[in-house]
Amino acid sequence: MHAEFFLKAQNEKVGIFRFYHIVVMLTLFKDWSLLIANGRIGQKARQRSLLFTDLNLLIKKIKQILNKRLKAEKRLGCNYYLINHCQQRFKTDPLLEISTV
Repeated sequence: MHAEFFLKAQNEKVGIFRFYHIVVMLTLFKDWSLLIANGRIGQKARQRSLLFTDLNLLIKKIKQILNKRLKAEKRLGCNYYLINHCQQRFKTDPLLEISTV
């Protein structure tokens, strides 16, 4: 069980070359792990992970991250856009609604 989002913000005029990579995985103990890597394209990424026991909180956090990145023009100078989204099938497809952000 696995879902992955890759976002990119690129504007040569302003000098913005950034990426955001989000991975959702089920842990060994049946909790949810949210792995986030972000930074400048071509540079070492900043990585962090968050653990969730409640799937609804995980979905809320992912939506919050995606909304912030997809509407980053005022803050960053250009918006991120979704490059790739892949999702292995979950038994109940709980992350299906995230795709509609």
